[in-house]
Amino acid sequence: MITVHIKDERGLFVRSEEVDPMGPMPPGSVLTAPPALAGAEVACWHADQWLVFTQAPPAFDAGTHRLGMAVAAEGKFQWDLLPLDPAAIAERLQVSRAALIARIDADADAIYGAVLGNRAQEYTLAESEALAYQAAGYAGAAPASVQAWADAKAATAQWAADDILATAAAWRGAQAAIRANRLLRKEQARTSADSEAVAQVAAQWAGFIAAVRAQLGLPA
Repeated sequence: MITVHIKDERGLFVRSEEVDPMGPMPPGSVLTAPPALAGAEVACWHADQWLVFTQAPPAFDAGTHRLGMAVAAEGKFQWDLLPLDPAAIAERLQVSRAALIARIDADADAIYGAVLGNRAQEYTLAESEALAYQAAGYAGAAPASVQAWADAKAATAQWAADDILATAAAWRGAQAAIRANRLLRKEQARTSADSEAVAQVAAQWAGFIAAVRAQLGLPA
């Protein structure tokens, strides 16, 4: 066994862990041990070495600032919060807007793919035939799509038609909500005034998508 030292996505030391040298290494692990830390100090991996900072990095808006570092004392460092110039702020805002718009479309497409896959025409035909059968008062021979579902579930054709239509109605409702929210949130993202506004739109969209996936029985 060997000891590896794991850092997070910011490069901050998280923990040490013993692992099998012949097995996979945990993400973010290095073999170099961090120096001893005291009080609120943290170790940060930078340029293939651990640097000791007097405290954890502050929370900040990456759309308007960046983190720098300055020597504090005794070879240790402190974080330095530096404002971005207006051009850099505008560029980051544009990038974050575009990323959110792409994510909104991707999230919607993922739901469509999970629900319909390559069977959209099949489901549309089943809905159309079930609707016609229901309109005829469930009289006569059931359409093929309806009868196939009845046979699969060992149920009556009337039950199969009603179930097909209930499922289709639930999906149509979800589809309408997805479209309305997708268009609204994309426009809000496109016109967001700053990174905080982009983050707010992203949170609203994420909450909506989570609710729709749960409603449709899809994994989170």
